[in-house]
Amino acid sequence: MDPEDALAADLDRIAAWLRQRAQLFDPDWMRRSLEGSGRRVTCEPESPDVVTLIEGALRDTAPYSVIRLGDGEANLMTFARTDCPTPALARWAAEALVRAQADAFEPTAAPLAEVGRAIAASAQTADIVGVLGLWVPTPPRPEDLLQYLGMDPRGMSGQLWGREIALELDRELPPSVAFASAHLYVAVLAGLERLVGAARRVVCVTGRDAAVIALRTRFSGAQVSQVAVGTSRDEAAPLPATPSFLDRTRARLDAGPGVLHLVGAGPWSEIYCDWIKREGGVAVDIGSGFDLLAGLETRPIHPYLAARSAGGA
Repeated sequence: MDPEDALAADLDRIAAWLRQRAQLFDPDWMRRSLEGSGRRVTCEPESPDVVTLIEGALRDTAPYSVIRLGDGEANLMTFARTDCPTPALARWAAEALVRAQADAFEPTAAPLAEVGRAIAASAQTADIVGVLGLWVPTPPRPEDLLQYLGMDPRGMSGQLWGREIALELDRELPPSVAFASAHLYVAVLAGLERLVGAARRVVCVTGRDAAVIALRTRFSGAQVSQVAVGTSRDEAAPLPATPSFLDRTRARLDAGPGVLHLVGAGPWSEIYCDWIKREGGVAVDIGSGFDLLAGLETRPIHPYLAARSAGGA
């Protein structure tokens, strides 16, 4: 089949899926579905429950990983599946996502599948998994979903896949693994005093230098270091054939018992969190939370979340 025809056919499949599975976009339905297994589920982005769990791991010097599976991670995980239901759309979405990253590679099939499998593996070792569907400012109406798909097929397909992935993980992961909103970084930022106070030291895995400076100023008595990411791309040069930046970053990670790693590296964050936990550290993916620490509101949701945290919503 012609690639354009295959992509169009996959979009039709996603549209039909959206019509059949509109309940996935109802946060109450998602909460009830995930709570039915008996696991801990935290829906509110600013809930301190997540901070309490991370703080306990730091004080116990226990390895710990907190990841967040957003639409980008869902794009890559779905492409990596051998039974991917929409391979043309998944390939197109994964390619677009990777090319948009500060740390990127030429998105051919083999490395795309490799990173997708690595992200999926990170969920198998995580202690808290932030998932889509547990909280949204305003749940969309079923009739809006197809409109959103037309406006942003990559993001909307990732939103759908991400919710399906959450349900699959609920069946696969042990009950000890907690689920939370993918916006859990709001609670982490609000609880930084507790977390930094419980940590032996703090490592920021981010390319947002201003955020690290702000943390060092705020916590002048703590040891705060940075592993800079997002610096490997030369806009004038062709993209590398493989994601070699992953191993280069791994070699610079400074993990260890009681060491808190705040990670913000796009979809690669989940891979880094997995590696940090394997080395005995505590890893927390805060994503665009680093932008907020730098005083920037880079996501449409940021002003709303800031208002909620301040009691304004």
